[in-house]
Amino acid sequence: MPRLKPKSSKRIFKVTARLTSDEEIQLIEAARRRNMSPSAFAREAILASAQLNPSERLLLAKTCKVEAMLQLLFGGLFAQMNDNKPFEKEHFRQALETAEALQFRKADEHLLKHGLVMPEVIHA
Repeated sequence: MPRLKPKSSKRIFKVTARLTSDEEIQLIEAARRRNMSPSAFAREAILASAQLNPSERLLLAKTCKVEAMLQLLFGGLFAQMNDNKPFEKEHFRQALETAEALQFRKADEHLLKHGLVMPEVIHA
């Protein structure tokens, strides 16, 4: 016989979100990885996002920027070495600009992947 929940913990508020097919797959896979139902996972993600500290998101974004810089610099450096071309100052500037532009998107992807969705990322 199922246990009855006390009235004080009964969930009465409902939130609805429309997802694309890709977003639905991401949600289902993320829930499966944590052995949760998609609804329970989404509930946990929503509640976690209300508690996420903005400085934590900034720190994650800066870490993603450093990671992107390393990937872009080494990728460009090795590609140009293979072609016997020098790695110019302009290439470094382009790598820096690209990493700067990607940092928050990459951070938000990590937050979404781990169930810590930022409110700015949630689209109606």
